[in-house]
Amino acid sequence: KSSLLLAVAAVGFVAALSALVVVDETEHVVITQFGRPVNVLSEAGLHGKLPAPIQRVTRIDKRILFSEQPSTELLTSDKKNVVVSTYLSWRIADPLRFLTSLRTREAAEARLAALVQSELGSTLGNAAFSDVVPAPTDGGGLEAVEARVQKACQDAAARDFGIDVVGFGVTRLGYPSQNLQSVFARMRAERERLA
Repeated sequence: KSSLLLAVAAVGFVAALSALVVVDETEHVVITQFGRPVNVLSEAGLHGKLPAPIQRVTRIDKRILFSEQPSTELLTSDKKNVVVSTYLSWRIADPLRFLTSLRTREAAEARLAALVQSELGSTLGNAAFSDVVPAPTDGGGLEAVEARVQKACQDAAARDFGIDVVGFGVTRLGYPSQNLQSVFARMRAERERLA
């Protein structure tokens, strides 16, 4: 009898432990019951749920995440090829929508990269190179491009994926390597003409 009581107590103890969820302040916890989400816990602390076979826990990072977008060659409205490298900072604002649409950080980064590529291509395609990189006396035009792309990405990501785009910026903007020699030759000719 004592070994049976000990076994029942051990099973009860394990079931009680599996009914407790510790939520860290850096994460959202989505509780699913038979694969369907039933609760989202975002407050840090100790919470309860049904034991493990019935309800399972999925942890989602709620910190601000950072991803660099690969360099891509785009065309401005005045038919100039430019190479653009960008970064994106984002966080998961709606865990349920994120879980149902993307599930993983890798999937989110791939979808966000495609979204940035599309919006950046559209924005630069409607702007002349001289508007994006104006003369020093005219003021910067790259900030307007960054703000427009961030706003468009923010709206689409929140609506479709439950992601809040916190920041977007261009880290490099230049000519493709095959165009650099001709650009330098034109600059040299212009300086010689002025001299």
